[in-house]
Amino acid sequence: MRPALTLVVCNLAVKASPPLWMSREEARAVVEAELRALNLTKPMTAEELGPFCKDVCKRLNFALTKEDCRKQVLIWAEHWQALWA
Repeated sequence: MRPALTLVVCNLAVKASPPLWMSREEARAVVEAELRALNLTKPMTAEELGPFCKDVCKRLNFALTKEDCRKQVLIWAEHWQALWA
């Protein structure tokens, strides 16, 4: 005869930790890394910058609203391109 199996279930309360927000410096470093990864041969146009900013903001864990994030990423991207060009 087989011994009976006893299943013990522990009910642990797991407290969700708050999201770890990126600092401005970390977010800016990510934006600049994304720009370098594009291997640009010329500055992006306004039509290219819009989707770029939107895409980068989706991946940033930055404590700003979507609109404010896009504005900030646009500023950083334009500044980076001005230095690069």
